[in-house]
Amino acid sequence: MKKTIRFFEPISVDPSMQGLRHSFGRSWERDFHFKMVDSSLVDQPEQESRTSIHDLRVKASVELVSLWRFDTFEAPGRGPRELVKVLYKLGKERYIIHKLKAEGDLPKSGELVLSMKDDAICSDPNEIEDPEGATFEVTMGDAWGLVGRAGS
Repeated sequence: MKKTIRFFEPISVDPSMQGLRHSFGRSWERDFHFKMVDSSLVDQPEQESRTSIHDLRVKASVELVSLWRFDTFEAPGRGPRELVKVLYKLGKERYIIHKLKAEGDLPKSGELVLSMKDDAICSDPNEIEDPEGATFEVTMGDAWGLVGRAGS
């Protein structure tokens, strides 16, 4: 069985900060909103009625964000948009795919908290797709789960 996941734009995002929030000096966080449906229902009449909507909050400690060189948002290629892309990638890989593989489903709301002890490696943001409109499939029985992706 395969699940198709499609991210959509958050509601009322501050354009300058790309929806990022600073949480009392402890972490940077971003909410990601997405839809999930069984892949066999894509483009079928029942797709909309069988689609579930989910929210994922990804938090990264200020220490981890500093290690990734996003602490001031002034370094080239290290602005709010790039941090959002890194948080999206980690949320996708460490929460969505992992949880679908382990449990076969996702709760309506979830949270991934990243800190220095998690050994979260920051990928090059320029090589990460934009989260808004990103689509990918997870194969439930596959060892890795990621089948492919296509932007919109």
